[in-house]
Formats: sequence, structure tokens, C-alpha cells
Amino acid sequence: MVKELEDLFEYKDTTQKAIALESERKIAQSKVNVEDLPDLSQPGKYRVRRRQVTFSIDSPRQTAKGFTGDYKLNVEVHSPIGLNEPAPLAIIAHGFGAKSSDYDELAKHLASYGYIVAMPEHDGSNTNYQDAFLRGEVGVDISPVEFYSRPRDITHLLNKLERDPDWQPQINWSEVGIIGHSLGGTTALLAAGAALNWDRIQSVCQQDDFVFNVSIFLQCRAKKFTPRKL
Repeated sequence: MVKELEDLFEYKDTTQKAIALESERKIAQSKVNVEDLPDLSQPGKYRVRRRQVTFSIDSPRQTAKGFTGDYKLNVEVHSPIGLNEPAPLAIIAHGFGAKSSDYDELAKHLASYGYIVAMPEHDGSNTNYQDAFLRGEVGVDISPVEFYSRPRDITHLLNKLERDPDWQPQINWSEVGIIGHSLGGTTALLAAGAALNWDRIQSVCQQDDFVFNVSIFLQCRAKKFTPRKL
């Protein structure tokens, strides 16, 4: 356990240092005068409208009620009031055991600056699913298929919005981005076209090895997938 903790902290420190160095390099190359930028800690100029929309998805998925051939994709949307042009779209993918509404404040803040923010509810790894697992209503903490279903939720959401006669003209489709927290970060990378690191999964996820890092423990569920780009 001591060795596992040492490796975990070393990996964390190395990652943080690499991110800090890259950030400093980018700042040094930037010609932007930070003092001229608005104070982004304060709300923007737009009032915000919050809506709950639901799309019917004809695709298999794990949910808190079991595995289903189709499902409802519930999405919380925050949009700026009074914006007279198509808005950039930001998608927020929640973490494992979380829910979309956990990120309401971030969504509201972004919308106040002119973004449309869509937050899908990932039914196979949200708060409801976690509660169902703890009650014994589902048999696995996270299904391997969730690593496929989460980015597919994003794809389905984008397709539905783009084909919807109400939403399509409201969005600037050349400016679409995604934010993810924890497992939502993995979701964002997979949705953008990244592949799971199968070599690392196979090397880390040895059946007899003790894993102190809960994130790695959950990611090891993906071992049952055939290595391929999701």
C-alpha cells in the first residue's frame, strides 16, 4: 500500500508540473495584456434562461434500471437572453456519481458571457446509477459499455441539436467545445476522437495488483473492451 501511495503521489506531482510548465510556456508566448481583459470572475452581461430538454435516443445503453435498447437523454440547457446572433456551444460532461445540475453555477456563468451550455445526464454513471448500485439494484459499479456510451451521448446530443429546427439556428456550429470533470474529462477526450490507452490499461489493471487509486480501479472496467478507437 505504501508503494502504491508513493507512485500515486509521484504520478500526480509529475502531471501537475507538466501542466504548469506548458501553461507558463503558453503565457510567455502570448501577446495578450491580461490587464486589458474583463474580470471573468464576475458574471457577464446576459441574463440566463435555464431549460430541461429530453431527446429520445434509439441506441442501447446501461441505465439505473438496467440495460435498455433505447433511452431518454435528459439535458439541462443554459442560454443567454437577448443574444441576437448564433451562440457558441459548450457541453459539460459530469463526473462519475455526479449529475448535470452539479455544474449549474459554471453553466450559468458561461451563459452570461454569451454561450449556450448543454449538460447531458449520463444515466450509466450518474448519481441515480450510483445510488441504484448501492441499493443492489444493478450489479456493477460501472459497466464497461459506459466508456462507449458516454461519448455516444455527446454525439447523439449534437446530432439532435443540429437537426432540431428550434436549436439549430441558435448555435454557431463552428464554435463547439466540451468541458469534462473527472470521468467527464475522459468523456470529452473520447468524444473528440481520442482512444483509450489500452497498453496502460493492460499494464496497470493486473488482476492480483492492489490499486489504491479509485479512478484507476474504475477505469480498469474498460479492460473487457476490444482495443479499438471508440
